[in-house]
Amino acid sequence: MPCLPNDRRRDADMTTRETRISVNIKLTVGRDDDLIAWLASLPRGERQSTVKHLLREAVRQHDGNSHLAQIGEDTAWVRAALADLPTWMEALFSRFAVSQVPQAILPESKPTRTGQLSAEGMTRREKRIAKATW
Repeated sequence: MPCLPNDRRRDADMTTRETRISVNIKLTVGRDDDLIAWLASLPRGERQSTVKHLLREAVRQHDGNSHLAQIGEDTAWVRAALADLPTWMEALFSRFAVSQVPQAILPESKPTRTGQLSAEGMTRREKRIAKATW
């Protein structure tokens, strides 16, 4: 870069660089120990992107559409669970042995029909059938 006076050099740098905004926070030992420990646990080089991600999430939560976004996520989860349900049920039922116990019909326990003929009615019917010519 050519040698420019300080003011002009600063103006030239501003046109080529992106404008940045820095955010500084002060954490107090004792009161903010949880945040201090959390920041210390983040790997170097990932702190800035992690804090940006958390700030974006906080902004989305305070946005009026965050509830709709959560409903959309929940609905997608329910749809996926319902799509998996038949496969899950089939796997569940395949674990059970299904056996049917045959039920013996006792001679005395013939099923009764409504309008069943009496003994006298049966005798008359048999006589009529015997007379009939086919």
